[in-house]
Amino acid sequence: MLFEIDRVLNSVEQGVSDLPTFPPKEVQELFVGRSGRLALQEVVPFLSLIAEFSSITSNTTILDFGVGWGRIARFFQGIVPAKQLYLADIDQGALDWCKKCGVQGTRILLEKSGPLPLEASHLNVVYSYSVFSHLSEAAAILWLNEIHRTLKSDGILVFTTQSLRFLHLVKACAEKENASDLERSIGRYMGSTPERSVATYERGEHTYSDVNGSGGGGVLTGDFYGWAAIPPAWFERNFGSKFMIEKYVDDPEILEQAIYIVRKR
Repeated sequence: MLFEIDRVLNSVEQGVSDLPTFPPKEVQELFVGRSGRLALQEVVPFLSLIAEFSSITSNTTILDFGVGWGRIARFFQGIVPAKQLYLADIDQGALDWCKKCGVQGTRILLEKSGPLPLEASHLNVVYSYSVFSHLSEAAAILWLNEIHRTLKSDGILVFTTQSLRFLHLVKACAEKENASDLERSIGRYMGSTPERSVATYERGEHTYSDVNGSGGGGVLTGDFYGWAAIPPAWFERNFGSKFMIEKYVDDPEILEQAIYIVRKR
């Protein structure tokens, strides 16, 4: 593979002079739910798909949309020059951790209303892990349009979102008798009517709940951030004229979330 997977994984325990360090365990888990080697191993299948559908060289220009603490961007260190790797996030704290840990790239603080502060047709590859799984429909449309604008012709976007599997899990947890605390928490993800979310998705509509939003207590407010599932029918209807779906993967043995690999027309 293009990426030095084992070398990056081993940097968790050993530290490598030319690779980024890591935030404290609790910071890693705050952003991605995991820490250390497990947090890195989770994204390896995602990296494999990026490598499969794009030719990454020292001339490639890449955007990490929702960089967090640089969990994925660290795999590109030494492969893509720092000036060609953009690290974008709406959370200044995330960008601060990238800086503290030595994740090399151009940091971009995003406003939730956009735009992407990049020229049109500038990027070869955009990847976004566990971002569109949280965006409202309006936010998803805004950022997909911005990504399309900034991608070069034939450029690739790889992103994850929740799928019908997730919605069925939420519904099952909400209906379960004697549910555990974790199951009760999951059962509330799509609000009080998870069965409606399943029906919405099955109609091919963007499905969203603001339950995970911070309600004004932080940057990730419920007006645009919560839980979201994007069905292929919705993507084709809204963006089929702009992107071609190269591959759609919805396999829990590969990744918990569904993955879109799309190419700019």
